[in-house]
This record gives sequence, C-alpha cells and structure tokens, in this order.
Amino acid sequence: MMMFVVLTGCASYADFRSNNRANLTKVSKGMAKAEVIQIMGSDSVKEGRMDTFTNPYKSEIIICNGGECEVYYYYTEQKGNKDWETSVTPVVFKDGKVIGIGWRFLDPSNKTITIKNR
Repeated sequence: MMMFVVLTGCASYADFRSNNRANLTKVSKGMAKAEVIQIMGSDSVKEGRMDTFTNPYKSEIIICNGGECEVYYYYTEQKGNKDWETSVTPVVFKDGKVIGIGWRFLDPSNKTITIKNR
C-alpha cells in the first residue's frame, strides 16, 4: 500500500529537498516514467514569500542520445538563487523509460537543444 504525503505550509524547503533526495534513491535506470512519478509524488511546498516548488520543479524536451528525451528536474539542494540548475537533480527519460539520473548523466555544459519547456 502506497501512502502519499502532501507538503503544506508547515513543511519546509529543507524537508521537501530531503524527501526528494530520499525518493530519488528509489529511482533506477530502465524504470517507467509512471513509476518515477508515483515514487516522487506531486508534492509542493511554499515557505514565506518564496516561490512554490512542486514535483517536478520543471520539465523539458531536449535532443539527446540521437533523439528526443524528456527531462524532469527535482528540487534537491539549496545552492542560491542564481542558477536553478544547481538546486535540482535531473531524471532523463527516453521512450518513457529512465536512461539517466543526475548532472553526471546530463551535463549542463552540453549544448542540448531545448524543444519545449513546461
């Protein structure tokens, strides 16, 4: 039996990031996108006047591995407001399956072509 907890105003960004890091350890290469969505949940958190963060924080379609890949970014770190990329962990899907997790797989310095932001 799966249980989902929706983070509300009493939850903190630190808890949200910590939960995402813990849940990402359950995600593995070859896993279906629907499984990842179930594991990661669709939680959100808002603290004070700051932005609201949701799961995933952002998604986009890029060109990678000779075709289109979908990338979901999950908020996992607090690194400042300058570059959102330093605060998230990417999960990369191709043909509906996980092909890579993290910036070691999806190097932000690579010149990928963003097709569509969501």
